[in-house]
Amino acid sequence: MKTDGNTFHVNLFYSYSHKDAQYKNDLQTALSSLKNTKLLKDWSDQNLLSGQNISKEIKEKMDETDIFVFLFSSNFFKSKACREEWEYAKQLVDEGKPIFRIPVILQDCRWIDFLGDDDIKALPEDGKPVDNFDPKDTAWLQVYNGIEEVIDKLRKTFTPKIEFIREMEETGFVSLEHIKLQDIFVFPTLSYYPPQAKHGILRVKTIEDQAELLIKKHVLVHGGEMSGKTAFGRYLFLSLAKDMSTPVLHIDLKEMPKNPSEKVFREAYNRQFYGDYIIWEQQEGKILILDNLSPDPNSIKLIELAKEIFDKIFITLPSDDFYSFFRDETRLSDFQEVRIEPLNRRQQEKLIRKRLELSDRSEPITDGIVDQTEDRINSIIISQKIVPRYPFFVLSILQTYEGFMPDNLSITSYGHCYHTLIVASLIKAGISSKDSDINSCFNFAEELAFKTYKDTKKQVPTEIDFNEFAKKYKERFEISDSTLNRLKKYDYGIITENARFRTPYMYYFFLGRFLARGGEESKEIIELIFLIMVSN
Repeated sequence: MKTDGNTFHVNLFYSYSHKDAQYKNDLQTALSSLKNTKLLKDWSDQNLLSGQNISKEIKEKMDETDIFVFLFSSNFFKSKACREEWEYAKQLVDEGKPIFRIPVILQDCRWIDFLGDDDIKALPEDGKPVDNFDPKDTAWLQVYNGIEEVIDKLRKTFTPKIEFIREMEETGFVSLEHIKLQDIFVFPTLSYYPPQAKHGILRVKTIEDQAELLIKKHVLVHGGEMSGKTAFGRYLFLSLAKDMSTPVLHIDLKEMPKNPSEKVFREAYNRQFYGDYIIWEQQEGKILILDNLSPDPNSIKLIELAKEIFDKIFITLPSDDFYSFFRDETRLSDFQEVRIEPLNRRQQEKLIRKRLELSDRSEPITDGIVDQTEDRINSIIISQKIVPRYPFFVLSILQTYEGFMPDNLSITSYGHCYHTLIVASLIKAGISSKDSDINSCFNFAEELAFKTYKDTKKQVPTEIDFNEFAKKYKERFEISDSTLNRLKKYDYGIITENARFRTPYMYYFFLGRFLARGGEESKEIIELIFLIMVSN
């Protein structure tokens, strides 16, 4: 199913023996009115141009097909190519694609034996062969009506596309590549003040599950760095899309074009779902999930436009942006603000248990193993206070104890946890887990941390020009532009657009690594820090 501009159409593929070409031509003629309405685009190997790779072109067309029409006859069953096309179409069905296979019976043949256990309706009606009709136009009319009915079903088949679902399901963790987001997701506590409350006067209320959240109409969901905002939006989309009883759409505002229009929703729909957007748009109860709200004025324009189309809107954004730009934004005054809180002990235990049960351990996951793992994680999160108790950090620390980290790196004390958390961020940003690639990022980050430190000590504004710093860095060291771009990738990169480190522990980690290299300048700084500590 494709959409060209505002026009929805279905792709139809003819599979037939060339000895039955006249039947195929007759059927094309019968379907001409559907093609004239632009609802149907058909294709057969007669469309191949001379010089094209036949098998490759046919396979590409089959991958784009919504309706396969198989012209059954003795000639069809004798053809190896026809049988292979039949098997490939079955494979597409097994992969979950919403396609239809329609056998059209041309002559008396053993088509029922060929179908076997396949419960597929054949045309004309009751599987009566076209040759047994007089006139044959009656047979082709029945085929036409059957295909028209299928097209109508496809227009209303609002099934999520497998490719997009897989994209939403990704966790980004190296050791979790085989695990889906919904397999380990734990619904967080969302805190908020009731609309009539003044901050600090009435008690904060909480939302503990999805059903409570969906009662609300417009919601701004904000949280700290790595609090799980994006994962939250994805999970919400996945749970609603799986149910298919609620029309839902997911849009990453970082990918939004300039001058947004209704076209943004149409294009997002066509990427995420099968079916006709025009019909989908007419449904009631539509929900829009917007990720990564930023101060870009176009984002507000899109939200205002969305209010005219969607019944409910849920937006995720960083807490820093919320308090700096949107807390008093009048155009968002009808949105309820909710904050993602760190996991409580019960939620953390649930997350750990889910993760351990999906590991490759041979022994059963007992309460004792969960408690032991939780104690290790708490020794980092609570005792050392390295990071907040967000799912990303809990899972990253858990990875440390599963033995994940690049080779040939010496980590001592709790430094290995800093290291693992940072490496996990880099890999989620698209950096290869190879030592050479990780070390390239570390070297750059160490130099940047030291530059930040020196500017701070000199009382120079800490707004470093990232591009200028990168240019000077590349004069001395090798690092690719793609790596630099990933280092500041908006969702998981370790450096922000203004060349600051995403979290304080990242800055101190890399500064410490730089100073540990030695050198006179580093020695002087370490001695100064030591003197300050002694004097205090």
